Amino acid sequence: MDNTENHMEPEVEQDYNDPVAKNPLDSLPKSTMKLDECKRLYNDHKADGSNNFFTQKLESMFDHAGYSMYLSHYKYNDEFTGRPDFVNRNTISGFVQMLKNSTKYMFGSLVLENGQLNGYWIIRGSEPIIDVFGDFFEYNDWEKVDMTPELLTQYDTKFYDTSLTRCIVL
Repeated sequence: MDNTENHMEPEVEQDYNDPVAKNPLDSLPKSTMKLDECKRLYNDHKADGSNNFFTQKLESMFDHAGYSMYLSHYKYNDEFTGRPDFVNRNTISGFVQMLKNSTKYMFGSLVLENGQLNGYWIIRGSEPIIDVFGDFFEYNDWEKVDMTPELLTQYDTKFYDTSLTRCIVL
């Protein structure tokens, strides 16, 4: 029989009254546009061939004071050259996974086209915030864009064209 005493580590009490870290975007004024409605609109029309309905409706519901449109340009595109397509898809899926905790504040499409990874984003607030995007923010150059008919046509293509290697961030 073993004579050693059973020593248990004392439990550390957690104070549930500690303030939870808030996202900086939670403090923005309320927006007239509900991002979930925008995402639902995209999903409802992605399979029926009425692609431009999404951006036409987006244009009418878009809150320019509460949201911004951005293009992101991945800084390390040379990583995608010479690799099998499935490896590139896995890399893009990893980026999407990295952003899972931020989907409340953004909606976008990451598209790999001709060895270039670009993102087409609708973002809460006036600029992408590193606290929300984490490392993904640093991996990209960000370009704020104005909502124009040409841009909406580009968004239609990048969100709906199934021939592109893309991942939608919902």
